Amino acid sequence: MLTPMKRVSPWVAALTVAALSACGGDEEKPKPISGPAKQVAATITALERATAKRDFDTICDELLAAPVREQAGGGACPAQLRRTAAGVRDPRIAIRKIDIEGNKATVAVTTRARGQAPAEDTVVLVREEGQWRISQLSAPKK
Repeated sequence: MLTPMKRVSPWVAALTVAALSACGGDEEKPKPISGPAKQVAATITALERATAKRDFDTICDELLAAPVREQAGGGACPAQLRRTAAGVRDPRIAIRKIDIEGNKATVAVTTRARGQAPAEDTVVLVREEGQWRISQLSAPKK
């Protein structure tokens, strides 16, 4: 079950009806990631790319966890996302931090889109059928 959203960027809000840059200082090169964190980051990157391409079939079929997909209209999920994300241009997602506990990952991100102020959001992913899938956007801060 999704929890109510608090302050959320408009394009992330559009995707809830239905995320890569690494952290590091200005002087430091980002550390390479591997294992589950790399898989989680790949899912966020896939979200960013699919949103930019307006590939809502991929978002619904491959990136959203089953309960979120159903909540977004099941088979009508792509059409619903298409309508709600109509005004989103040049979406970007920068990963700030990834925390993984068992089969749950929490990802702190900064989202941007043309004409919109950057927003800090949280994406929660769960392991489903061997893949990391998005189960919640803009999770409450702990």
